[in-house]
Amino acid sequence: MRIFFKVFVLILITSLILYGQEKIIKALEKGDINSVKKMIEKGVDVDTRVMRGWQESPGGPTLLMLTACGDDCGVKLTPQSQLSLFKYLIKKGASINAKTSNNETVLTYAVHGPHDIESEEKTKGGESLLEMVRFLLVKGAEINFRDDMGYSPLMYASESGYHKIVRVLLENGAREGLIESLESASYQGHKETRNILKLWFREIERSVKFNDSIPINRDNLIADLNSIGNYAQQYYRKPTSMGGGGNSFRGWKIPPALKNTDHGSFYILSIDLDEVIVVGIGTEIGVDIINKVKIKATILKDSMSINALN
Repeated sequence: MRIFFKVFVLILITSLILYGQEKIIKALEKGDINSVKKMIEKGVDVDTRVMRGWQESPGGPTLLMLTACGDDCGVKLTPQSQLSLFKYLIKKGASINAKTSNNETVLTYAVHGPHDIESEEKTKGGESLLEMVRFLLVKGAEINFRDDMGYSPLMYASESGYHKIVRVLLENGAREGLIESLESASYQGHKETRNILKLWFREIERSVKFNDSIPINRDNLIADLNSIGNYAQQYYRKPTSMGGGGNSFRGWKIPPALKNTDHGSFYILSIDLDEVIVVGIGTEIGVDIINKVKIKATILKDSMSINALN
């Protein structure tokens, strides 16, 4: 009897939670921010996710994502109400780096705006969106990542043609998808956005070209890889009875002290009976002006070759 009672209570609580989630989402879609705030004050989860057929919780967008998205997500809010609710949700603990099942974040939803947004940049809606993006970045929003469609926030903003957001993202370290962003802005005919991206691209290129620390970082990575290679070869030659590989690299691991050094981080790309490939990622931006210095070491039983990948 107790078991049935517990199941009944559990079902009742779950139904109430789902009912509360449905009510708060409907209130948000109507632009009734007072009702949204009241429900949150009464205990509805501030990170409630949309439960729809096309994207069910827990992989759906959160209240904060929908608020940042606005009209594009069917949320009817004035610019002032949108910004007010946005800041309120964050104040109440809404996660700014939560991800959907497609690896989208609040920043993704904010910058994935309409493609004619460049013509609306001086409107209150445009300024509200810009302030939301700035607010997210100040609060520590992740900026260099791609969703499952292969797009970064910088790429979305560039494709939409909102050059103010593109500038803010670049000023805050956005680099993921820089080349694609430039190509997209050019293709879409967003001149202001294209010019900003080109200027930043040249500045980054110039700073990399005259950065003496790049070859130093590369040399230090190679030195670390040589040390790692020596350990691997010692393991290869050592008998299995003494903890070695017995003429095999299989089972060897990078010594913990060498996985992360002052010069970079290292990982095993592949390992086989008579060969192991280790990659080192440096601390400086490499020659492609986007990614960090990258060196690959191919280690054999009595030799090793080094290749600079970036």
